[in-house]
Amino acid sequence: MDGRESGTKHPFIWTGLYMSPNRNYTATVWAENGAGRSKPVVFSEQCVTNYAQPDTVDPPASLPQNGTAFGLSFNGGLDETNGPVACYYVAVVPLSPDVAIESLPPPDSLVVDTFVKAMNNNLQQEHIVQVGSAIPCLLDT
Repeated sequence: MDGRESGTKHPFIWTGLYMSPNRNYTATVWAENGAGRSKPVVFSEQCVTNYAQPDTVDPPASLPQNGTAFGLSFNGGLDETNGPVACYYVAVVPLSPDVAIESLPPPDSLVVDTFVKAMNNNLQQEHIVQVGSAIPCLLDT
């Protein structure tokens, strides 16, 4: 040894710029110069990335309606590629007959309410009702 080998001189932090969420990566390292390449060394520890928001949600299918209630069927499986899904939210938007769906504000700008609060406000403005506790039963997770 000539003294240059002690300690880490140039640590490299991989920031995940090209890494997907909720994945376990391995790393192989080698050195290279004008004379050639060293033998590779495989990093033996886990390199796990954090969870991220789901990429998409499959649209539900409508179940038969009876005029006072409606149901939704979630036929696709849960996409938990980016991490476990904790709950789903369903937007309940009362519309008068002369209002087009296209005129509604974007979903992420709607107010999120609990079920009880939404039932008290359901005729005044668009809102989102949290139904997270019911969804796992509907989806058989």
